[in-house]
Amino acid sequence: MADLKMMSLALLAAVALPAVTAKLPAGVVAVPLSRDSGLTAYYAEFQVGTPPQKTYLKIDTGSPNFSFLDPRNPVCGTQDCKIFGTFDNTTSSTCHDEGPGFFDLLSVLGNGDYLNDTFVLGGVTMEKMYIGYTSSYISPSRVTGDVSTILGLSLNCQIGGPACTDKGPVLLPQLKNASIIDTMSTSIYLGRDDGDVKNAQMLIGGAYDKAKVDGELFTVEMVNPHDLQNANGQTNSVNVTAIEVVLDGGNRTAETYGEKNVGSPVLLDTGIAAWYMTDTIFAAVYHGLGGQGDVPAGTRYVPVDCIYRDPKHTNGYVSVEFGTAGTIKVPISGLVSQFSDGTCGSFIMARGNTVSTMGDPFLRGVYSIFDQENWTITMGQVKHGEEEDIVQIPAGGFKAVR
Repeated sequence: MADLKMMSLALLAAVALPAVTAKLPAGVVAVPLSRDSGLTAYYAEFQVGTPPQKTYLKIDTGSPNFSFLDPRNPVCGTQDCKIFGTFDNTTSSTCHDEGPGFFDLLSVLGNGDYLNDTFVLGGVTMEKMYIGYTSSYISPSRVTGDVSTILGLSLNCQIGGPACTDKGPVLLPQLKNASIIDTMSTSIYLGRDDGDVKNAQMLIGGAYDKAKVDGELFTVEMVNPHDLQNANGQTNSVNVTAIEVVLDGGNRTAETYGEKNVGSPVLLDTGIAAWYMTDTIFAAVYHGLGGQGDVPAGTRYVPVDCIYRDPKHTNGYVSVEFGTAGTIKVPISGLVSQFSDGTCGSFIMARGNTVSTMGDPFLRGVYSIFDQENWTITMGQVKHGEEEDIVQIPAGGFKAVR
């Protein structure tokens, strides 16, 4: 465990750099992203309070709230809270307590007070931000390993009013109201599936990196975020109409979902390490990765021979169809992660007969633009590389195919 902790610190330190070297359009913040040693999440660095305290928050397009971890949280007595950092509000001269009632809306139910303080993100100082403070967990036994809090990047439409932007510990509306960004949009490039990924980046505001898109972009409407049943009362779900697995030799396995040309709702979630698949699609992908027999129980990933990470050895792909708008093809070789000990695994999970959440393994194969004002998601096949071409999003946002 000591080696893993040292590697976590090394990976996070490696991205404590200026956000970008290229000039950004006005109203845009560029945030470098790093990964943890277990390759389960991507993190953004914050400098919080006065004097500033460094902490890392997990970027999470599947949740709305954001908070910082209280070093006095009881879980810090049994788990490691130092890897990703904490924020001691009592030592910040600019911090003000806004009262109790904060909940992070996650399964472990982190809770505490609301605070108001200054932080720096992507080299930009943001003053008087309304933030959550995670001082305890209702289910502390479920909090294990290196503890961190999240940077929610969706909007909460259960309590956020018609536009889902009423006051709360939600980042994008506050940045828009403070005129730091020009539009509530996040463009995300997760980079290659490497532990020491160098140029993973999130752009907050009305811009995207055109150099990271292979081919044309397409845009789909989000599932109505006020719909509790289909979108859980938040943004960033879209309808998927079909998934097909194509293996070497032309062996195909396909499923369609929901009504024709409508599909079934799926959350695009950077806060989840896994791609949740139906049993049928999972079995096809598992076979394509050399899997035989039952999947080991209780693991966060499926063990895989590292040879399947080589695209010259594994030519298959998983095709995800978003109605008539467009299709994304994720190479099966791109679903294999290599860990620090040299072993490999795939973060794919079987979840019965329903599509539900597509996490990092899918999103690494996509350049994605989450528009929280027009409630659309724009996607394109990812193009990995060091080249950068950051351009403005068209006025009024990309238009969805209807």
